[in-house]
Amino acid sequence: MLKHLVVLIAIYLYSTFAIAEESTIIYGPETSPLPPIRIVGDKDYAPIEWLEEGKAKGIYPSILPELARTLNRKIHYQLTDWKQAQQLVLQGEADVLTVFSPNPERSKHYDFVDGFLRFELSLFVRSDNMTIHNLDDLAGIRTGVSKGGYLRNLLTRNSQAEQVVIKDHLSGFQQLLNGEIDALATTKWVGAYIIQKHHLDGIKFVEPPIHIKPTHLGIAKGNEELAQALDTAIKRMHRDGTVEYLTRQWEKHEIVYLTQERLTSIYYMLGLTLLGVLIFLALTAIVILKRQVNIKTLSLRQANAQLEETVSLLTKTQSRLVQSEKVAALSTLVAGLSHEINTPLGISVTLSSVMDEETKTLKNKVERGNLKHQELVQYIDEQLSSGEMLSRSLKRAVQLVNSFKRVALDHTKAQRQTFHLADIINEATTLHSSQLKQQNIEILVTTNTPIDLDSFPGVLTEVLGHLIVNSLRHAFNDTEHRIIDISAHQQGEMTVIEFHDNGSGIEDQYLKKVFDPFFTTQIGQGNSGLGLNFVYTLVTGLLGGEITVENRQGCHFTITLPINAPIWQEDN
Repeated sequence: MLKHLVVLIAIYLYSTFAIAEESTIIYGPETSPLPPIRIVGDKDYAPIEWLEEGKAKGIYPSILPELARTLNRKIHYQLTDWKQAQQLVLQGEADVLTVFSPNPERSKHYDFVDGFLRFELSLFVRSDNMTIHNLDDLAGIRTGVSKGGYLRNLLTRNSQAEQVVIKDHLSGFQQLLNGEIDALATTKWVGAYIIQKHHLDGIKFVEPPIHIKPTHLGIAKGNEELAQALDTAIKRMHRDGTVEYLTRQWEKHEIVYLTQERLTSIYYMLGLTLLGVLIFLALTAIVILKRQVNIKTLSLRQANAQLEETVSLLTKTQSRLVQSEKVAALSTLVAGLSHEINTPLGISVTLSSVMDEETKTLKNKVERGNLKHQELVQYIDEQLSSGEMLSRSLKRAVQLVNSFKRVALDHTKAQRQTFHLADIINEATTLHSSQLKQQNIEILVTTNTPIDLDSFPGVLTEVLGHLIVNSLRHAFNDTEHRIIDISAHQQGEMTVIEFHDNGSGIEDQYLKKVFDPFFTTQIGQGNSGLGLNFVYTLVTGLLGGEITVENRQGCHFTITLPINAPIWQEDN
């Protein structure tokens, strides 16, 4: 949720610098060393992009400010006639077309980059239609389709539909309601938008979609540098969830399903006859929900007890740590845990109090005999929603506590077990998320395939935590866009973990000394020089692996671990 809030704030800040110059909109920073990217789109392609009273609206105008932020580069955005837009790119007066599907003819003049969106091509039918479910059901059926070539070719290749070319989507839906056609094929977003805008009743879309079509950006042939920059930025926006979050904001046009209409009519018809049953269900629900509240309250108490146990364990662990680096690392984890666990526990306490109070209120109304049906329905919905939120918050608190307990244990008592490597990496980054956010550091985690290890997860979490703290302290003094990238892959019977930051790196003369005990370049500044030596000892000792370091546009650690850690005798 916090990441999405940051995205929205960034969009607002970048949109502050959007300047209307006739029909051109400018997104991006006030200053940039790179020339602006000139993007053109279709002024009549709602809800993807369109002009309304001189303002750009649609999915693309909501994504482009974030693209400009990711590129750190201005974007000049112009909506015009679609044919004219294509000519502007061919004539060199624009650089990019927004939604442009490749075909053999277009490939002669344009290069293509994978775009932001995936279009679901769906069938729309009347709400009372029970026979059309997929392309096979269109044989001999009058099916409306726009005059563009992609959908018509799709229907020709995969169905025996009787195609009827429609003038536009609104008239097509009116033909569907009038019985002139039996189905209409179009993009789900576009169809849902037209139905919502014109308040068309009696239409539903068929699930699943008949085809999912990826979108592309069209670029004038030969501009490889621009294509690479766009491809990298779009992939990053997909990877960090920005595109998915922004597109969800536009998926709010909902069509009422026939089953919903039937259920509504059934509830109204049964009304008075079910009153007695509803009273019985209300009393039963009160008992069940009160029991659930008690269970959730007990879970909260147990979570608090676990937290107290963890704090006690932390105090005992601190007294046994003789190396100053261990104490500093553990203090960092305590700060992160306190910051992260406060939110779920606070939410849980509040929800528990509210649910108990609402249950008492409902019980009083039942005893007085003035409980209304709508009040019962509203109560049940609110209790279920609150119960789900309470459960998620408690699970989050327990997860944080368990993660901290596993790391806080001294490695001589570490428990060997089988675990997913991706879970341990995520756990290590979560424990330090507060410090990462404070220093505005972006964390990237890549594990292409699931990797299971039979090893010591708490020790590995501690190793990754020390590397994160090392980057926090030393890497980013003069770096603006700060990134820590953690990736992992399997090589035969070994697992390779690569930890990289894009900071200032380590001077070549010190590379061979960084794992030596008490080596530090900041003598007298509170650094003991034991951090990386501690990491080296854990990796080469208990974990049975190797660790190396090099400069690679920043500091780059490579950890090689066996999938099955060595067997250690208890007295060792």
